[in-house]
Amino acid sequence: MSLAENTVAWTKHPLQASNIPSSTLIVGTALQVEMNDAKLSLSDNRAIDAQDNVWLKVDVLDDKNRKRSGWVLVNGEGAKRVCCWDWFDFMQIKETSTLKEIYLDADKSLKRNKDNHALSQYKPTIKETLSILDKQHPVETNRYTSIKEASFKGIADKPMLFTALSRLLVNYESEWYSEIDAEGKLPKWEALNSEMTENAKNILAYLQTGDEAKLDAYLSRVGKAKDSPEAKGFETRRREISRFPADYQQSPSEKLTKAQFESYAKMAALEKQVTAWEKTKEKIKKMLWWDDVAKGLAKLNQQNDTPPENGETTDTTTPPADTTPPATLSADGKAWFIHPVAMMDYFTRVGIVTYHIYHDGKIERHIPVKTLKGYEKKYKYVYHDKNSHVHQLGIYDYVEVTNIFYPHQRYGLTKFIHLIDLREVRQKYSQHGLKYCFNVDSSQKRFFMNRDTLASFFGAMLEVNFVDISCNGFSTITGGSGISKSHYNGYHGDFKYLRIDEVLAKGDGTSLHIDLHPELFDVERQNQWNDALYKFGWTDMLGWSYTLNKIKKFPNHITKETAHHNHHLHVQFYDMDKIKERKK
Repeated sequence: MSLAENTVAWTKHPLQASNIPSSTLIVGTALQVEMNDAKLSLSDNRAIDAQDNVWLKVDVLDDKNRKRSGWVLVNGEGAKRVCCWDWFDFMQIKETSTLKEIYLDADKSLKRNKDNHALSQYKPTIKETLSILDKQHPVETNRYTSIKEASFKGIADKPMLFTALSRLLVNYESEWYSEIDAEGKLPKWEALNSEMTENAKNILAYLQTGDEAKLDAYLSRVGKAKDSPEAKGFETRRREISRFPADYQQSPSEKLTKAQFESYAKMAALEKQVTAWEKTKEKIKKMLWWDDVAKGLAKLNQQNDTPPENGETTDTTTPPADTTPPATLSADGKAWFIHPVAMMDYFTRVGIVTYHIYHDGKIERHIPVKTLKGYEKKYKYVYHDKNSHVHQLGIYDYVEVTNIFYPHQRYGLTKFIHLIDLREVRQKYSQHGLKYCFNVDSSQKRFFMNRDTLASFFGAMLEVNFVDISCNGFSTITGGSGISKSHYNGYHGDFKYLRIDEVLAKGDGTSLHIDLHPELFDVERQNQWNDALYKFGWTDMLGWSYTLNKIKKFPNHITKETAHHNHHLHVQFYDMDKIKERKK
């Protein structure tokens, strides 16, 4: 994928392809991104050109593992758009090493440094894993990773490396399969005895019996000399143990001195280490199921293919070509495995609180398990249209204020409320055949809408696709109502009546008085707008009547004339059950 750098995006004008310089950066590590990612929804990171092409600003790594930022065309050369179920371009490794060899490789990686970092010395699975982990450090730092928790944590916030590791497929023997020898043991796990308990067994034998050969074997394995402090320490402890009373095991805490009991505790810990590994192998053996299931499936498939007996007739028609093949498991226990890091996103999703607004009027507030750093006081808004297009409407900061209604049956259910400044909300939008345009002006500074009602506002605007929605305000920054009586907490608000000429009226004194100039009043569109507002949550409206051809009528959802509402529509009594919360 090529990347165009040093290009500034802007939101007031579309980004033009001609403004993108020729790329000089070739990205070596593929980057997989979600089109609905919270970060990529920001206006600074997403732009649309005159041909309706989407550009994303992304972070990648160059050939020196240095972070670079630039713009990529979503449908351009080198970029591939796929759905979440399209598993493409996975790196595949057929691992033939033994379990012990892989274990030793992982252990060897702990000793990597600038003089001993070559990947060629490792088996394929460890080699490819380390090659990905190493990219978290710029080449010039001479820092190298190993197979340990800290190295994997280091790529948690680096999507290009996280996804690269998650797309590493390894063909290997399942942990639920193992050969069992004539003695009932598991050869591949028994091979690990030397790594799991050999040192503990040697030291334990030396402390219990004084066998010098066992101490020498231990020192040889760990690379220590006979006169090393560690060796001297074991010799001292052995002398202490040799002076234990003969019957000390009956009651060690009573029969041993404090110093002797410390030596006894060390010896007991070594015994526990040895027995724990033996118990682990027994547990592994009890949990093996692969072989039984594989044989059971083979037998079942054989029964299904058994020819009829004793002259029984059978259906000889040819089965359809798309018949589902029989379920099977390999007899040797081998299968393709995806790295567990690929599944983390499904269970511990990190993100931003997002409102999902649906064309049928439903609204959901999705709460992630963990909030993305820097987005703790923001909300994201997404609209899903009837053609399954997803519209990114923006991410907005909120202010938290005390709920002046608390406690109250309708609006006082929480001690605090979150308000969003409509002046900061994207006021013009057009994508996938849907559009809206609005403005907000208020001499009383009622520029703030509730977090929930903003979702409903978006839904209503994209329901009607009008570009002349003029809002007279909802609430002040403190959740107050100004000189009005009911605009608290950003739930109730006012809109100018819609005009036939579709002019977006702005400023004081520009509202249409439908009692004085009904001929300028766009009745059809106003009814559509009222219906949309009702559909997305406002259950009551205040307004005025209009008279055309000497016939007096009311706009939809308005049943009477309310004083001072001949020049604006008032929406109220928001449905507090409208928003359904979903926790991931």
